[in-house]
Amino acid sequence: WAQALACNLALYPRKEGKAISFIKYAKKEDLVLASLFTAVVFFITAGIKAIPLFIVNIVPVLLMINYSKRKIDGMTGDTIGALSEIAETGFIFFSFIILR
Repeated sequence: WAQALACNLALYPRKEGKAISFIKYAKKEDLVLASLFTAVVFFITAGIKAIPLFIVNIVPVLLMINYSKRKIDGMTGDTIGALSEIAETGFIFFSFIILR
């Protein structure tokens, strides 16, 4: 989900590169589908506690996207991959706090 969000919110800062296709052809429909899938999985696994878990997990994702946009004017394949790791780490960290 974080990757779909990044591809929809950011531009690709270079003229060429392997990740340009992900960002150039990212569609809002892909983001909606990724969001629905993520929300369903969150609710199945965490119930009503999924709402704060999802909200706090958005924060580091948006911070990383904005940081990348500010520093290099967009997202590259490396920053999209790093964002995935940040989202996973944030999910695990906040799950321990919220779901205990």
